[in-house]
Amino acid sequence: MLTRSVVPVAVLLLGGAVVQQGVAQSFRTVSASRLLGDEQSLEVDVQFGVGKLTVQPGTGRALYRTSVHYMEEKFRAITSYNHQSRRLRVGVEKRGGFPNIGTFKTPQLLDLSLTPAVPIELRADVGAAEARIELGGLSVQSVEIKAGAADATVSFDRPNLIECSEFDIKTGAAEFHADGLGNARCAKISFSGGAGDITLDFTGEWMAGSKMEGDVKLTFGALQLRLPRQVGVTVSVDRLLASFDEAGFTRRGTQYVSQGYERATATLALSIKAVVGDIDVVWIDR
Repeated sequence: MLTRSVVPVAVLLLGGAVVQQGVAQSFRTVSASRLLGDEQSLEVDVQFGVGKLTVQPGTGRALYRTSVHYMEEKFRAITSYNHQSRRLRVGVEKRGGFPNIGTFKTPQLLDLSLTPAVPIELRADVGAAEARIELGGLSVQSVEIKAGAADATVSFDRPNLIECSEFDIKTGAAEFHADGLGNARCAKISFSGGAGDITLDFTGEWMAGSKMEGDVKLTFGALQLRLPRQVGVTVSVDRLLASFDEAGFTRRGTQYVSQGYERATATLALSIKAVVGDIDVVWIDR
């Protein structure tokens, strides 16, 4: 294996060759970081089509740290930060054609950590990738996730440090999980999916007086709603060939209302439109 290295400002490049089934595949790793300065906000754009993506809260004085391991014949790495616009772009983009994913001996990898110290607007475009995006403990102002043929999980294992305006999710033929949405502190959550196995988990540390709206559209697939019993939930359902689990709800006109809704100190209003599939509800006692 041949290696070579070049060291520009805040970026380390390491090259090498990986051979599988007689085909040489050269992978390169690009690493970048920046110390936290006078930034009052941060826009983050992630573009990642093939491989494994990890996003998580950072530690120390870094505004961000990122490492991209990619197939250099087919892709080029994106690691750029504009101090004036406070915009970070990371990921990979295709050089041309489409790689034969089955011949990858070493998967493409993107690891990104972000500071909790400044408000973040996150946009992520994920293709045929495995994505694990942990946003708990960050200062998330807004989130936009696009996932194609992906296996993706976005989670808040701890409360968001600030209030979030909107969490927008669009998926194709994906397996998608959104966990701990009660910790997201978002005023509105929008989900639009073509087909797939979808889980929307609304557990978390709901603050007294919290009001969240959810707009869910699913063309074909299975949707599981994980709902905390202590939160007052209303559901409006527009469905064609989709089933809806009514357990734990009382029908009031065109809405389903959770038991104990009037006593709840936090509320969730869901509007669901489903064409074909199952809508299952799991009540969580916590």
